[in-house]
Amino acid sequence: MKVFVVILVLVLAAVGLGWVSYHRTGDTASIDVNTDVIRKDLGRAEEAAEEGGRKAAEAGRRAVEQVKRTDVDVDVRRRTADAPAGAD
Repeated sequence: MKVFVVILVLVLAAVGLGWVSYHRTGDTASIDVNTDVIRKDLGRAEEAAEEGGRKAAEAGRRAVEQVKRTDVDVDVRRRTADAPAGAD
């Protein structure tokens, strides 16, 4: 049942996006797959993904540079039960 629902949703999405169309003429019915529309949509999706990747990479580089410029002095030594906090 789940598989049927998934297939139905995919088919409805393809029709909604204009990738698939149904025509009935007299005694003949046809289902057309519009490959040109699919290619254009996939091209736009690829461009958007590339742009998103570039933006994410640039944000990562900026974050790394910001961390490099930050002077942080963090004491990461483990405290023991014998040594009170702040005792060095």
